[in-house]
Amino acid sequence: MAKKIYGTTLWGKEFIQSIENQTDAARLSRGKTYANTDKIYDVKISQNQVIAKVKGNYSPFYKTALTFSSFPKGDKEVILKFIDENPFVLAGIINGKLSDKLLEFIKINEIDIFRSFNMNCNCYDFYGAYPCKHIAALYYALTNQIDKNPFILFSLRGLDLIEHYNIKEEIKVPYPIELTYIDEINSPLQENITLLKQENYANFILSMLGDFPPFSHINYKEVMEEFYKKASKDLVQTISSIRDENIEKIQRILQNSHITMVGKNDIGVAKFKIETDLVKSNEELSLFRRYKFQLEDDAVFILPTELFTLFISFEDDSGSSSYTYLFYLFRVTYILIENSGYIPAVIEMDQFIQIIYKPLLSVDTIKKQIEILASSYPKIANINDKYLDSLSGTNYILSAILTSFVPKLGFMHKNQKANPPAISLSFFRGKLLRIKEFEYENSAFSINNYFSIFDIAQSNYNYKIFIDGVENNYVLSICVENKTSKEQYLLSEAILSQNKIVEW
Repeated sequence: MAKKIYGTTLWGKEFIQSIENQTDAARLSRGKTYANTDKIYDVKISQNQVIAKVKGNYSPFYKTALTFSSFPKGDKEVILKFIDENPFVLAGIINGKLSDKLLEFIKINEIDIFRSFNMNCNCYDFYGAYPCKHIAALYYALTNQIDKNPFILFSLRGLDLIEHYNIKEEIKVPYPIELTYIDEINSPLQENITLLKQENYANFILSMLGDFPPFSHINYKEVMEEFYKKASKDLVQTISSIRDENIEKIQRILQNSHITMVGKNDIGVAKFKIETDLVKSNEELSLFRRYKFQLEDDAVFILPTELFTLFISFEDDSGSSSYTYLFYLFRVTYILIENSGYIPAVIEMDQFIQIIYKPLLSVDTIKKQIEILASSYPKIANINDKYLDSLSGTNYILSAILTSFVPKLGFMHKNQKANPPAISLSFFRGKLLRIKEFEYENSAFSINNYFSIFDIAQSNYNYKIFIDGVENNYVLSICVENKTSKEQYLLSEAILSQNKIVEW
């Protein structure tokens, strides 16, 4: 089992140090072991209190609690004044991130944020202000959540920054693909689609990632490096041309078919629907038997990776508009996988999160390729019983194929390969991750923050820095420009009047 790491952020590190200064190393070590081995459960945060049950040696469990006191009014005012007067700190909060500069300010001004709490445990070893191993276990479990979402620290102290700045909607994990629905679409151009040459983007992606993100105790930068290497190397074995004596018959059927993708917000359930007059008998249906199809209302439904394998085997791009479009779309998908031109993203559901994979749209060459594909898009992406427009439809289909490819690859990182954590089963085996468990409660938020760096280039805003003045008397200002309207705002004004402008 991988050793769990606590205090992976400055906020979590400061928090864990506050208890390390209050108890002995032996109790801390046993408490960390309890937290590492899932002996702490039923953890709940309610207003200013954190409670949990911890398995004991002389009792089935012990009840533990941390009760935090509110900030004094003066400290609240000082903290909020600092945030309001520092545009970048406020911009970070609006984007769900707490700046390290805020922590630095709190420490310089000697505001007590980490130690103002009372402890309680009903075990025999607890003595008031001296933590027992059960309290230490709760502390480590809470640190893990603070690493993922440091806003918890402030809300426990009676200062809910999310509520104060009215940004509950802004910091929700957004759906990772823009879904734009349409009623009609112009007929696509019936012409060959240019396939652009792509570089390998693995080094670029890895250069943007940190080593130990708060959502995992494994070095996920190393994990993603392993993953991209295996995906590129094993692509030809995972999605390879089919040696099937009936491949030409299958191709002829699909060339004369109308093919759509039918899906929901849950990309994992997306399938291709094949409608044709050429599949009427058991003989024609038997051609698809090895490709895990389903027959429903005279239409054939097939999984994205199965159709991927078929289309990579075809050599002729002529056919129905949906056939020609998919002929090139599957080749673009192949190129993206081969060159690591895709990244993980997270979909947050009621009780679960789903990890999907989507094109690396922050790279201009990939973005251009998708725009070329979209220019020949027939109306074929039927999502939530409505059709998507050309760009979001193309992105959804690509993401559905990439997401279905990853489990088929059979990858699992070397560290803990025999017993991988639940988060890795979600990343690489397509499993939904249950987030009602305390350990994973803030995982969607944390995963989104880790990979959202790649969405910066897709913002509808440009940021410009101006330096005015004369020697020894300069003024630095930052402006935000709307790419569409060309309107410009000073960053400080934009933050105060239009929160969404500073969503990076």
